Amino acid sequence: MLCPLQRWRKVAPLTSHLSPDRPRVYDMESCVRVGAGLQNLGNTCYLNSTLQCLTYTPPLANYLQSKQHSHNCLQKPFCMLCLMQDHVLKVNSGRKTIDPIHILHFTHGYQEDAHEFLRYTVEAMQTKTGPGCTRMHLSHLFLFLLQEANTLVQALELYTKPEILSGENAYMCSSCNMKVTTSKGLSIDRASNILTLCLSRFDIFTGGKVNKHVAYPEHLNLRPYMSQNTGEPVMYSLYAVLVHAGSSCNSGHYYCYIKASDGQWFEMNDSTVRPATVSQVLQQQAYLLFYTRYMSFTGR
Repeated sequence: MLCPLQRWRKVAPLTSHLSPDRPRVYDMESCVRVGAGLQNLGNTCYLNSTLQCLTYTPPLANYLQSKQHSHNCLQKPFCMLCLMQDHVLKVNSGRKTIDPIHILHFTHGYQEDAHEFLRYTVEAMQTKTGPGCTRMHLSHLFLFLLQEANTLVQALELYTKPEILSGENAYMCSSCNMKVTTSKGLSIDRASNILTLCLSRFDIFTGGKVNKHVAYPEHLNLRPYMSQNTGEPVMYSLYAVLVHAGSSCNSGHYYCYIKASDGQWFEMNDSTVRPATVSQVLQQQAYLLFYTRYMSFTGR
């Protein structure tokens, strides 16, 4: 059996694990098995699939398995990190399926959006946990990509490509009080250790589903899309893919694919857990993509 998590020989604080300035390579200890599936409690596939992606986020999951947080937490009775710690420990307790009722905090019985739940959960975990403890550096980077792009790389280019402001659309300079030609755009200033990409699958006007295929790589170099776009590659490896199957934002089903510590992929569909191939994973109509940063050994 396979273990879902990369177990690190020495557990450092979460701020160290997820610091965007310190990408690391960790040794892996022997693993036992893959984690449990999650029971659907009534339209909770959005929750199940998101929890599985977070459970297989190595820095977060290994920190929670260390139980360091709960030993110092002063946020009880409610603390999202404590809830996630309990969840990760249950997932790896030996059971084939677990009931995630302890972490269900959206309206029960209604279909919710997996991306919204992800953002809510990450923000809830980024709270103070004790005296002198600063905001947790979860450092997730969310990019909202245009669905019209044929590939993820083209989508990133559209996201980061500057727009030229000229003519009637020129920028009014507050210093010289004149309209001047300039450019505006978005770029990535710092690369986080966990990169989460959201593909726009729902039409904001009709609520319908956008089913166009978007190709995404198993390995991604973020360097060309950063503010400092020259230098060593900033490499990421895909470790989870969340999929929405359905025709609109008001219906459908969420499930996900995750990668175990030895590279084996699994399909996580509520209580069902079964092996998958990387080719299957890369052919999905992805909604959320999860990448973990790794060292580029070029020139090292």
